[in-house]
Amino acid sequence: MKILIANRGEVAQRIANACDGVSASRVFAKVASEGTAPENSYEINSNQYIGIESFTEAVSIANAAVQAQCTHVHPGYGFLSESAAFADVLLESGVKLIGPPSNLLALFGNKQKAKQFARSCGVPVVVDSGPCPTINEAIAFAQSLLSDSKLSEFRYSPSSISLMVKAVGGGGGRGIRRVDLTNNGDMTPLIDAYNVCQRESLAFFGISDVFCEACLINARHIEVQIIADNFGNVAHFGERECTIQRKNQKVIEIAPSPTLSSSLRIKLIAAALKIGKSCNYSSLGTVEFLVTSSGDDNQLFYFLEMNPRLQVEHTITEEIYGIDLVQLQIRVAENENLTDMFPECLFATKFCGKDTNCRTCNPTGYAIQARVNAETVYVDDENQISVFASPGVVTLFEPPHGKDIRVDTAAYAGYFVDAQYDTLLAKVIVRSSQFLKCVDFLSAVLKRFRVRGVETNLSILLELLFEIPSRFNEVNTEFVERLLVERWRAGYIFYQQQSDNINIIEESDSSLVFVRSPVAGTVQSISAKDGQTVSKNDEIAIIVSMKMENLIRSPISGTVERVLALPNSTLTQQAAILAIRPSKSSKLLPESVENNQTSANTVRPELEELIVRLSHTQDSSRAKAIEKQRSAKKLSAREKIFLLLQLQNPAEFFEFGALAIAAQKSRRTVEDLIKNTPADGLVTGFGKIAPQKENSLEISIAVAAYDTTVLAGTQGFWNHRKFDRLLHVALANRLPVVAFCDGGGGRPGDTDSQNVVGAGLDLDTWRLMARVSKVAPTVGIVSGPCFAGNAALLMCCDFVVSTSDSNMGMGGPAMIEGGGLGVYKTHEIGPANIQTKNGSIDIIADDDAHAVELTRQLLSYFYEPTAQIASSWKSEDQTRLRFAIPENLKRSYDIRKNVLETLADKSTLLELRPQYAPSIITCFARVKGKSVAIVANNSLVNGGAIDCLGAQKLCDFLKICQQRGIPICSICDTPGFMVGPDAEKTGQARVFGNLFRMSEELTVPIVMVIVRKCVGLGGMAMGFGSLRKPKACVAWPTGELSPMGIDGAVRLGFKKELEAAERDTDTPHIARQELYDKIARGFRHRGKAVNFAMYCEFDAVIDPADTRKWIEMGLFQNGNMSSRL
Repeated sequence: MKILIANRGEVAQRIANACDGVSASRVFAKVASEGTAPENSYEINSNQYIGIESFTEAVSIANAAVQAQCTHVHPGYGFLSESAAFADVLLESGVKLIGPPSNLLALFGNKQKAKQFARSCGVPVVVDSGPCPTINEAIAFAQSLLSDSKLSEFRYSPSSISLMVKAVGGGGGRGIRRVDLTNNGDMTPLIDAYNVCQRESLAFFGISDVFCEACLINARHIEVQIIADNFGNVAHFGERECTIQRKNQKVIEIAPSPTLSSSLRIKLIAAALKIGKSCNYSSLGTVEFLVTSSGDDNQLFYFLEMNPRLQVEHTITEEIYGIDLVQLQIRVAENENLTDMFPECLFATKFCGKDTNCRTCNPTGYAIQARVNAETVYVDDENQISVFASPGVVTLFEPPHGKDIRVDTAAYAGYFVDAQYDTLLAKVIVRSSQFLKCVDFLSAVLKRFRVRGVETNLSILLELLFEIPSRFNEVNTEFVERLLVERWRAGYIFYQQQSDNINIIEESDSSLVFVRSPVAGTVQSISAKDGQTVSKNDEIAIIVSMKMENLIRSPISGTVERVLALPNSTLTQQAAILAIRPSKSSKLLPESVENNQTSANTVRPELEELIVRLSHTQDSSRAKAIEKQRSAKKLSAREKIFLLLQLQNPAEFFEFGALAIAAQKSRRTVEDLIKNTPADGLVTGFGKIAPQKENSLEISIAVAAYDTTVLAGTQGFWNHRKFDRLLHVALANRLPVVAFCDGGGGRPGDTDSQNVVGAGLDLDTWRLMARVSKVAPTVGIVSGPCFAGNAALLMCCDFVVSTSDSNMGMGGPAMIEGGGLGVYKTHEIGPANIQTKNGSIDIIADDDAHAVELTRQLLSYFYEPTAQIASSWKSEDQTRLRFAIPENLKRSYDIRKNVLETLADKSTLLELRPQYAPSIITCFARVKGKSVAIVANNSLVNGGAIDCLGAQKLCDFLKICQQRGIPICSICDTPGFMVGPDAEKTGQARVFGNLFRMSEELTVPIVMVIVRKCVGLGGMAMGFGSLRKPKACVAWPTGELSPMGIDGAVRLGFKKELEAAERDTDTPHIARQELYDKIARGFRHRGKAVNFAMYCEFDAVIDPADTRKWIEMGLFQNGNMSSRL
């Protein structure tokens, strides 16, 4: 076993120590931009990313693991530790992630889905809003909370309510805000919090989806540590108290919790184990809960989230249980069984906490961890707390040591604290037999911790530890912030002064307001003097940091008591600049407006430059080119995207790479390229498909559109980079991709790249598109010429939507002529009517607008419908199905019109590849609002027999259904597989075999409905291998089942009898036919569904009008299916 440690700092060293303990070889991931790295480091080869981005670039880390010949990757915590996409990338590379599988990472990486899962396990969750794609849903939820009188635990006063706005993914306190609302109708705080959370979520996690939930007042934060192996065993190692936190980030953690009653402890552990067992969890995991502070008898608890990884605070659990959790995690990844690791335990009972005498399950004493961070804290006039990193070189680092003291750190004297990473310097852990003794012990230990060169939070930790013994009963998740504000207002300084050349006055004078530097830097100028009167917002100083000027203004009106900083002196962050004695009445001195304040409508030069540059990318700046498109009845690239996203406001499209131009600066001027090659001929970005029609849902997507008015929509150097970036983001966030692929393929005229690009055969675009297809739907759209690279990209998509006037080919006219293959016009190469018949096109559209509409409908099938859509479906009169099959059972009929359109909800049937292999019909639809795939035999072609192309078409469709989790309904009316010499020339036997092999891979729910013929192997193929494969296999009264075709069975099985009938009569032809008809009638009578049902080879003969009920029972009996991704 060889492990790549894909992390840095103290956690990397912690994992390395664990590896040594289980005799696993290990290497560290090293970033090229970092000067030093541990011994045995392997560099992450990434020219595109530096610093923190290198640790989040899944492909580069996977490549490093492969090149270092590692079998496993341990992600630690943070970075990619909770990334389902990273787990998939590793799996594709043949490397194992030390952690749970990707499906569980995807589940618990989405807070809303995790809550839904916990609710399904019977674990209480806080009431929430569901998805909030717009502020309107958030406001509606807030109003419902305000009007609900039963939610006392979420009210901080009788007429108010508290709620949390949260990003669905991520963590670390980002994308989360608390909002307090009253009945006065003012929703401004909610709107502000909603917008901030959306922006933070998009910036840090790549997706802007948020939701709201009620905020539990006076809550404690308790988490339960679990571990599970690959054999269904789930164990716990007790709980941790994580209530002492600020801004949703933990500061001090305690194990076990000194506040929990034994009854509540049992409930929390049982809930955590239930969640772990119900999802078949494996590896380390932490289930987090919020607990009310209303006393032991009335305490309530709610599931908060589950972290499917190693926790920062795992140390305190290790100390009280005497175990190494990281070693256990590694051993589980090596497929060891927990029952073998702990043979002294009766696993099923003792690990569940039922045996109080089990040493393994009972902690010894208490352990407390304090996180020592390189940071400073600032409290503004509105009591808002800000935390700033304190970067720099650690000049002195002397952590405490001794019995019952543990320090996890990677810092040392000379260590550089980089603000782009977590500023954790060390975790200090102590243990003792009693809780209060443990608190005092930690306080004494921290006083011995010596750090110089950077500011730390040691003073805050000591203040918290001083308060805990006397105020622990009032500790909740807001306690730290309340205490910080109290101390700040009392003149307390939360940093250690590093500078010696600053004149400090007594800062305990609570009547003074100290103006502090928000950054570490040099004083360029101070405009205030001792005794000077200043007004609020007056300029008082300029601090230069990292070559940037920071203008400091007075926070209040008053008189300058003392200037504390000198010009050209160096200040640390939060060092005092001057002290102001506030005026007795704020009315005596009017507030000053900001110096040089400009109108809100004033446009600064740099913004004006951006506006001008962006204007060149818009259709309004390219009237001639756009008019040419319109004359051809075509939409522009941007019009296609805006129509797809139904945008009323272009700002709702988040465009990437808009300012790119063609890589032709060596042969054209920049001005010419800006004007004539906007966005390098490719518009890329992200947006949402908003609800429009009954079968349309809100879906976040990545979208790209080649611009045929720019260099014929060819693929240039920079637009390849743009497309790759789009696909990387889509892959990381499992977003569907829609690509408008019109264009002429590669562009030979990009001369700027000739010194860095050879043949360009190492491009990743097509490979990335194929990879995205593994995790999310991809749709390619074409409405004109599409050749070479553009065509290859189009065909990498799951689905191809085309207008009737498109042309597709792997080479355009120039390439064909250059290859000596003749001279052809564009419209002669791969026209849509040919590509539709050969299966290259899935859906044919009338024009651009129709293609976009069909794409929106197609994508909707892969996601759960909204509640409104799920309840607003309409269907045809189902009694029509009783007359769908002709009374003459040998007569062909239109199964689309007679059966499929009646079975599906109105206007939801969407057929794929209708002109290709027409013996098989494949389509998507909805039944009672839920997505379903339908396959059917077409008796109008081959009498419904499955031919070679039909089997291949069916294989392709089943693969999509399995990949996307779409349940399948098979409508069977087939006399079997096609036979005959001509049929065998197509190689159909191999394809039929592939069909059975593909069928065996299906795990999605299946229902089979035999409407007429179900004969032999062809009938079994429509049941995907056997009539036992579907969850339900039913037949209509018109159904006929037989092991082979009746005509063939009579001729083959009764050949002698038929010949004898001819010999024994003067009318041999009539006698033979009469005997033949008699035998055939017997076969048909025996094969009738109502008779064949006696043999129990299928499940029921049903009234055709009840077919939808059986489909619902067989496909949706477990409730709504999860996202099709």
